[in-house]
Amino acid sequence: MTLTVQKTFDWDTFTERFWDRRPVLYKGVDTVPFAEPEVFRAAVLGSRPPHPLAVPGNLQFLVRRRQQTRPYDYLPEPSDGSFDGYERRMADRLDGQRYALVVHRFHSFSHPLWDRARRFYAGLWERVGQPTHSVGSTMFHGSY
Repeated sequence: MTLTVQKTFDWDTFTERFWDRRPVLYKGVDTVPFAEPEVFRAAVLGSRPPHPLAVPGNLQFLVRRRQQTRPYDYLPEPSDGSFDGYERRMADRLDGQRYALVVHRFHSFSHPLWDRARRFYAGLWERVGQPTHSVGSTMFHGSY
C-alpha cells in the first residue's frame, strides 16, 4: 500500500479520501493541538512508575527493537528539559543505539493537552460520528 503525503490538512479531505481507506502522512497542520514543552512534561509524567520497582502498564521502552523490562535509566527526566535534552542523554547512555519510548493513554497525563486534542478531533467526530467506545492516544518518541 502506498503512503500518500499531503501538505495541508482539512477534515473533509481526510474523511472523504483517507478515513478507513488508506494511510496518509500530513506534513502540515494549521492548528497544531500540541506544544512540544507540554508534550515533554506529559511524557515525563506518563513514564513514571507507580512505585520504584514497577514498570507502568502504559509504557514501553525498546532498544534495537527489544522491549526493556527495567527501563528506569532510560525514561525522560525533568532535568532533560526537553526532547532534545532527552535525546542527547539517550545517545550517550545507549552508545547511539536506536531506541523507542512509547507512552499509551498519553492524553491522561495533561488536562490541557487532553482538552486541545478533544477540540481538535471534534472536527472528525462531526463528520464520522462520535465513537461509541473510548478513544486513546499514544506517544512515540525515539531514534528508531
